[in-house]
Amino acid sequence: MNPSDMLRVAALLAMAFAPAASAQTAPAEAPAAEVGADALPKDAAAQVERHSRRMHDQLGITSAEQPLWDQFAQVMRSNAAQITVVSNDRGSKLAEMDAADSMKSYANLAQVHANNMQKLASAFQSLYDSFPDAQKKTADAVFRSAAPATAVQAALARRLTPHLGAKAGVLLRTAAELQAIHAANPFPSAPGWPSPPQPPAPCGT
Repeated sequence: MNPSDMLRVAALLAMAFAPAASAQTAPAEAPAAEVGADALPKDAAAQVERHSRRMHDQLGITSAEQPLWDQFAQVMRSNAAQITVVSNDRGSKLAEMDAADSMKSYANLAQVHANNMQKLASAFQSLYDSFPDAQKKTADAVFRSAAPATAVQAALARRLTPHLGAKAGVLLRTAAELQAIHAANPFPSAPGWPSPPQPPAPCGT
């Protein structure tokens, strides 16, 4: 589980493939029409899907929330495709641009990114508004975290070890993973078996 990936995906995935392209990338003028997600190269599309699946699991998206999630995920795909097309177009023309045209082209790339982020934010707002309070807290915590899972595990282990008097091992699991573990219990009627886990609230709230 990588919390920073999830939030960056929600916040920055539209530019996921721009860095490599923008060193050589994007057109003097943005495409007039929306770019379909099928315009995204296969390897880039696979990366978007991996990010999307990870975020889906980290947010604990339910079947009731799936339609709004699908809309959000489609915006991510379309944004990634559009920024790639714009970046590649800039790259194909860059050698013939003078300094002023290059600056205008880069400004256009930034504008496309800004427009894409507005669309992504709007789609996420609709999804976020559908979350119960506990799930909103989970989303808030994920989007605030900048640490990768390995760093979170190491930090937790360091803090727990003095309290336990022995070296602590830490496992991080998404809400979806915990729900799957709960569902796989072969003795669900055993006394004391807890109810299905809900998305955890962030520590300190």
